[in-house]
Amino acid sequence: MKLSIIIPVYQVEEYIERCLKSIISQDCKDYEIILVDDATRDNSMQIAHDVLDNTGTIVRYLKHEANSGLSAARNTGIRAAQGDYLLFVDSDDSLADGALSAFIRQINDTDADCIIGNYKVVSDTGDYISKKYDYYRCFHSLNDIAETYRNGSIPVMAWNKCVKASLVRDKKLYFKEGIYHEDELWTFLLINKVASLVVTGIYTYTYYVRGGSIMTNAKMEKRLQSSISVYGEMVNYVLINHTNNKFVLDSLDIFAFWRYRDIFKLCKCNSLAKQYYYDVRNCQKKVKRGAGKFGIVAVMHLSLPKTIGFYALGLLMKIYSK
Repeated sequence: MKLSIIIPVYQVEEYIERCLKSIISQDCKDYEIILVDDATRDNSMQIAHDVLDNTGTIVRYLKHEANSGLSAARNTGIRAAQGDYLLFVDSDDSLADGALSAFIRQINDTDADCIIGNYKVVSDTGDYISKKYDYYRCFHSLNDIAETYRNGSIPVMAWNKCVKASLVRDKKLYFKEGIYHEDELWTFLLINKVASLVVTGIYTYTYYVRGGSIMTNAKMEKRLQSSISVYGEMVNYVLINHTNNKFVLDSLDIFAFWRYRDIFKLCKCNSLAKQYYYDVRNCQKKVKRGAGKFGIVAVMHLSLPKTIGFYALGLLMKIYSK
């Protein structure tokens, strides 16, 4: 079997029918669907049965007794998958017509460790927002892959990535559980471990922007904490594996810069911001980085005493944001 399509399911009764119908209508049938019920409380799983039963599609229904989060659901799917490649799909999104054939064509032509399709962003009312890129590249070195990642041409999301199952298991590329921004950490580790990667301009996926969710300060703070934790994990990976690739290290600088921006945007210059700043600064100093793409904004504060550096960077971020 060529593909295992892993779909976590939690509170998506409004969207899951669209997602599943976009899969079973594909012209390629060499796949299994793995639905991971993450203790959803709505009718999502009943809708899934209504759509999939009696279609002849190979479907595996897995269930968590308690809600464990997106990462845990994906990991359950990875462990159960029987396909040669894994394709991650979010249950409120959909595949484009011909997507599976496009992925399998690239698998057969290149045998790449990872294939990334193009995607478009659509509002939940159906209004087209944007399409991401229109080019084809096949990479066979960490240098080329990391440079493309640093330049923002490899999306950080796990969905719409078709990855060799053996690579994921052999390299232990499971998702870190219990955090936000798990995709960013997973993709960073992925680009450091693949030997070959294809980015294709062929449209394979639609990402729907869902409105109506309220982002409270508490939720934003938790996301910020997770993003700082993710940065720490990235730094630890670089240190443990003695990674000295310029583009990988540049990526860390960029990630740190945006964390600083988030800190000052959310927390202004209060004591909480100061602690978050110290956390990121300490990680950044471990890898002796700070120059890179953002010049003086990224480096000057690291050479100052940490309290002075905090206020200096806060001032620069205020100027930068205008």
